[in-house]
Order: sequence, then structure tokens, then C-alpha cells
Amino acid sequence: MIREFYAVTATSIYHAVSDDHGRAIATKIAVKGHSRIPVGNRLERGTMIAIRENLVAYDPGITGRPIELVNTKDWGGHSSAIVALFLEVRNAARCFQYPDPRPYDERWLEETKKVVAAIGENHPAFYVDEERRHALAEA
Repeated sequence: MIREFYAVTATSIYHAVSDDHGRAIATKIAVKGHSRIPVGNRLERGTMIAIRENLVAYDPGITGRPIELVNTKDWGGHSSAIVALFLEVRNAARCFQYPDPRPYDERWLEETKKVVAAIGENHPAFYVDEERRHALAEA
């Protein structure tokens, strides 16, 4: 089971990790330009990390509900738009250097699909929302 991945956003790189208790943490490890969240900060208020248009920390509650069914008041911090997902930090860093990033950039679509496949549908700490999973399957 995947325990970590890297998300490159329009302005940052996040390192998402699940601990031994199935809780997820996403920490900003790099930034370029201006960002209101400095390097070292974590997406807070949640036990899971959802992959949507962006990364979202959230608490699924005792029922383990997916983010689509969780009240937005239980959502925590979130990132800017995701450019790509990676299994290795060196590939994320390489992507981060490219100019003109776009949400779910086709240049790194295969890497993103690998991360989504590694997460699967029943991961205890990471969740890919159904809309995103469907869009990536058709890409």
C-alpha cells in the first residue's frame, strides 16, 4: 500500500504521508513565487487527504465517508490546483521547474495516473474523489 506521494501545484510541492495509524499529513516542501502558506506548513484539520482539483485535508468522521459526503465545515486546509502527482521527489522537483504549469498537466499525466492507481479505492489515508478518478481514466 502506498504510504507517500508528492503533489506539485501551481506554486508548491507537497509531501503527503500516511502514518502507522492511517492518518494523512501533507506538508509543503517547496514554493516558488508568492504563497500564503510557507514551506513547512501542513494542511490542517483532517485525518485524510483527498485528491480533487487540489489537495484537501478532511475528517471523514466515524463512518469513513468520502469527501463528497463530508460537510464542508469538516474540511481543513487545501492546496492550490494540482499540476501532477509523483511517487518520487526527484520527479516532482523536475516538474516543478517547468514553466507554464496547468492543472492536471498532460506532460505528467502518466505519473499522476500511477499515483492514483497506487492509492486505489480503499486507502485508509488518501482518497481520490470520483470525479477526478473518472476524468483521469478518460484522459
